[in-house]
Amino acid sequence: MIEAASTEARRIDVSDPLLPRALLGVANAVLLVNPSQVWDATFDAVKAANSVEGFTGEDGEIVYRFEGKGHRSISSSDVADFDVQGIFQQLANQDYDRAVELARGFQGEGPRAVATIAIARAVLEKKKPAVAVKNYEEGGLWSWAWGLWKSSSKTKVQKPKTIFTNRYSSAS
Repeated sequence: MIEAASTEARRIDVSDPLLPRALLGVANAVLLVNPSQVWDATFDAVKAANSVEGFTGEDGEIVYRFEGKGHRSISSSDVADFDVQGIFQQLANQDYDRAVELARGFQGEGPRAVATIAIARAVLEKKKPAVAVKNYEEGGLWSWAWGLWKSSSKTKVQKPKTIFTNRYSSAS
């Protein structure tokens, strides 16, 4: 199925911004089915993006058109899998250095910036669990989520010690 989608995507004209978007969609599908091949699929999307004037890596959408006798309807929906951000966040979680090198492959400033921000966001989001622990101790949604996970865990889980007392200083 993914191979058929890739073949269909390659039928799109190389100067059409739909080509890199379609290849990004293929890369997202490959990520789910065969993660070791996602790098090649994303590289193909980067090459295609470099062939398109004005490709930003954002605003991926699918457009639905319906035409009938005396009736015409057009609708569109945003599709995150057609954007640069999501795939580069996932790639950064797999291999930061390789994701950075792939992002540098974009010739356009727009998609390169989007990819770089996505990589940075992936790195920064890895630090969120410390905030979750702090919120658990203060109560709130994270406390509820932690309690839910703890109650469903088969192993005995103890409440974690505070990692951060505030945003700027750490305590043991």
